[in-house]
Amino acid sequence: MDFDLIHKSLVLAQEKAKQLNRHVLSVTRLSIDSPNILDLLEKNKERSDINLWLGNSGHSLIGFGIAHELIAKGINRFSLISDAWKALISDAITTGNGRPIAIGGFRFDIHQCHSELWKDFPDAVLTIPSILIYSNLTKANDLIISDLVTPQSNIENRLIELKKFWTQINLKKPSTPLQSTVKCNLQDETSIKENWSNLVHQALDDIRQQKLTKVVIARSIHLKTDQPISLSTVINKLRSNNPKACIFAFSRHHSYFVGATPEILFSAKSGYFQTMALAGTAPRGNTPEEDYVLGSKLLRSIKDVTEHALVVNTIKDTLTSLCSDIHMDDNPSLHKLPNVQHLITNFKGQIKSNKNILDIISQLHPTPAVGGIPSKTAMSFLRDHEKIDRGWYAGPVGWIDSDGNGEFMVALRSGLFKDKQATLFAGCGIVAGSECESEFQETHLKFTTMINAIKN
Repeated sequence: MDFDLIHKSLVLAQEKAKQLNRHVLSVTRLSIDSPNILDLLEKNKERSDINLWLGNSGHSLIGFGIAHELIAKGINRFSLISDAWKALISDAITTGNGRPIAIGGFRFDIHQCHSELWKDFPDAVLTIPSILIYSNLTKANDLIISDLVTPQSNIENRLIELKKFWTQINLKKPSTPLQSTVKCNLQDETSIKENWSNLVHQALDDIRQQKLTKVVIARSIHLKTDQPISLSTVINKLRSNNPKACIFAFSRHHSYFVGATPEILFSAKSGYFQTMALAGTAPRGNTPEEDYVLGSKLLRSIKDVTEHALVVNTIKDTLTSLCSDIHMDDNPSLHKLPNVQHLITNFKGQIKSNKNILDIISQLHPTPAVGGIPSKTAMSFLRDHEKIDRGWYAGPVGWIDSDGNGEFMVALRSGLFKDKQATLFAGCGIVAGSECESEFQETHLKFTTMINAIKN
């Protein structure tokens, strides 16, 4: 590794920090022949400062340590993070064609009840890792070293610490594997079903009274295991079982928020974007013939097609003021996942020059696929009736770089785990014609993504 280049960047950053009398971010990019990202995760799975992103657009990142964090609270969390990010990258010193990259997420709803479960996850946080491996298709090729330099920093000591840190991460031997069988105990669903029924009927009452057109309700389940849940094992299973999904993991104080989400909120590359409307769900069939029948039925379902159209129209209206040259699918198609299949409509186009990805996700979130219509009324309904703390579940998670590229997904098919306990989340959209039992079974199918990754 070229530590001389890192040293140069640190020195230049300190010179600028002295001129400005404030901290400055130093970023150095090195091309390396590095271990596979999943191998690095296995070596370091017990760390409490890992951020992992295995994107479905070919971008993969794994970050260790914290060079700097941007944290915001409250209703203005998106704009506060966006302003802080712009200020940070405007001063940054970059060498080796490096560019600052941050990874993180946002709480679904800052007005929802805050519980002890999510105490380690702020309303909004973007982390610039000290060491970030960036790759395409899991073959790592970029090592990005970042450090926050102050006028008083001891540059020589910082360089020594960064050398040590890289050695620890790269050369650490994998820990002793846990026993192969993980047993899970699920909480009793009797009371959960009763609460779910009450919630669905309340939603349907509001829809009948035309207070709502759609609301997306969620529930959580709790698992206890006979041994600590292994981050690397969960990630590898999610990757293997969900090839079309984006796999993510955010660790804070030994709490891990992990998932395999199929839904793009907004992806940006070189000024162009991609996003999707994903709404309307059916199970997968046990045979190709049964699967075809279920998919065809979904495409013809008045309830599901209507629900999907609501999401499509809302996303289209939101994008109009933020983007140009917008193209979208003429009709929804089927997005087939291991346990369920959804109706999907894809969007692409150009981002307006005065907008960045953080500005746009603040307008898109919450989409009708995770909130409802009208949005404000639906969110108010969830605060009053849902009675769970979603935390980051169904919120935006992703990464951004200083060139405006990035990828944010909706944090679905996800769960929060620590030691031998996990809390998993799943939801579904309630519209006129929704049936309590079928919606309950839909959430059950969505839970299996994480359940199958945790247990053997």
